[in-house]
Amino acid sequence: MSQPNIAAEKLRLGRDITLEARCYIGSLPGPARRVVVGDNVFIGNDVRILAPEIYIGDYTVIHNHATIYGTSPVRIGDCCWIGQNALLNCTAPAWVGDGVTIAPYSNLWTHFRAGDIAQGCRFDSAKALVVGDDAWIGVQCTIAPVVIGSRALVLAGSVVTHDLEENHVYGGNPAQDLTAKMGPQFEETLLEEKFEVMKGKLIEFEVDWRDKQVQYRVDAGPSDIFAGALASTPPDPRFGGDDKGDFYAAGIVISRNPWRKSDVSVFSVADRTYSKLRTPQEMAFMRFLLPQIKFYPHERRELEDLRARFASLIPGVENL
Repeated sequence: MSQPNIAAEKLRLGRDITLEARCYIGSLPGPARRVVVGDNVFIGNDVRILAPEIYIGDYTVIHNHATIYGTSPVRIGDCCWIGQNALLNCTAPAWVGDGVTIAPYSNLWTHFRAGDIAQGCRFDSAKALVVGDDAWIGVQCTIAPVVIGSRALVLAGSVVTHDLEENHVYGGNPAQDLTAKMGPQFEETLLEEKFEVMKGKLIEFEVDWRDKQVQYRVDAGPSDIFAGALASTPPDPRFGGDDKGDFYAAGIVISRNPWRKSDVSVFSVADRTYSKLRTPQEMAFMRFLLPQIKFYPHERRELEDLRARFASLIPGVENL
């Protein structure tokens, strides 16, 4: 069986990544100038990623036979999900935000180019593509080089030829704004509601931690910190809440408060961040949550550097 192959002048691979058979990362042609792949990334078999600069964030999943290619830099954020046989072109620069879903067989373009310009073809252009955080592109969509606002939803089979507003829903060919009919993708959620959702998820996770340890590909066993015992009578003091607005189990703290430094992994619903201590519990819990729930490291120094890098290529991307 053919092995994955990476050709890059500068390469940084994260920890606990999966590169399946026959996937290739490089450029057109030869090696990429720079490839950065974050932690806990999954890249499926026969994926092709070809660009001069390639940046892929933590916990992103790129399924089999997806193709990402072009002659400009491409960035794919943390916790993204790209389905099988999807295509992302970067003839012009492409910026894909955090938590983005690109469903199978969708294709996203940065150029309109094929006819012979020496014979008078009038159509020959390239333009950057921007997909904002938490945008969701449904199955078999076609996306022109546009700006897709954060939290926008594109329904299956749509053809998008113009910029999309933040948290609006679009569908059809050409895609029309259906938000008034369907409502937005996201509704406002109270802090307490977010906390209760995460509390429920942590309880569900803790109940069968050992099974999830195998399911989510975490090798080490659970630590003794907050081991948890849901059936205890009276309740085990290592499992429960406190007067700080926290709930804890299985080596994880769910907090209503802004993130704080701790010797265990803290997931803050106040600012959607987590500690990134890379404990076995934390990594398994992240995989358990995805793709329905997404959290991001509290410290992301490299993100600001990337924004600055792409701002020189795509004006305004630093404000996303």
